[in-house]
Amino acid sequence: MSLKVPGAEWRAKTLRAWQLAILRFAVTLDNADRLAVIAIAGEIDRLGPQHDSKPDFSFFRRTSAELCAAILTPNELTPTVLRQYLARIDDGRLK
Repeated sequence: MSLKVPGAEWRAKTLRAWQLAILRFAVTLDNADRLAVIAIAGEIDRLGPQHDSKPDFSFFRRTSAELCAAILTPNELTPTVLRQYLARIDDGRLK
């Protein structure tokens, strides 16, 4: 018997969509793909606590901006940013 509830399943699918969008952006470097990453990140962040109708949680938007910047303009911090991101991924196929 599955312990997943529809909300948890939706969150898992949305997280996977975000991870796949980052991978797609890394391959294409297309601005439309970068914007898709940011849009999905905003959707995930809106699930967190809100104050005055503004999300307090911004982890995914902030992480997306860091990752996209590291991919577009590599520098000495890029390997660290990418390693931290990869360490958070549970799916070995996405790593």
